Amino acid sequence: MKRLAYLLPVLILLVAFVPGTGVFTNLTITGDHSFNTPYAEMYDNTGIVTSITPNDVYYTITGFTTGLNNEVTVDDSIFTITKAGVYRVSMNQAFISSNNSMVCHVSVFVDDVESQVESERKMGTSSDVGSSSGGGLLSLAVGEVVKLKAKANSGTTITFQHINFVINKIN
Repeated sequence: MKRLAYLLPVLILLVAFVPGTGVFTNLTITGDHSFNTPYAEMYDNTGIVTSITPNDVYYTITGFTTGLNNEVTVDDSIFTITKAGVYRVSMNQAFISSNNSMVCHVSVFVDDVESQVESERKMGTSSDVGSSSGGGLLSLAVGEVVKLKAKANSGTTITFQHINFVINKIN
């Protein structure tokens, strides 16, 4: 993809050049051609503990480490969008339940409104380790805040042993 980005200006010039005249015609380049795509990552591998009391209420997952990022503001548990567009989001998590038959639900929220990007996992017994993942596309505006929230139907905590949350602009 990077190679194509470098060749694009050359291809545009070749298409606009009129052979035999030495003249370029109808050459108009508009928009952002920096090929500087916004992206960001948050992760943790040390065990983020999220309180889920009372049950069936979403709580923001906090305590992330900022990974790679470019043109997206990252602050502990939130991404703040700096360029409007369509973004691909993905999340992966491995967690420990604090109760038998606990159903853990993790969702992506935009400005504290639940999006369609979510995952769910039923755990068998207390101290089970399970994983879930989810992903999708979101149309985001400048200034919107994107975060992960979790809830469960029982128990007091969810311990995220490993968690990764990535966002990248695709259009």
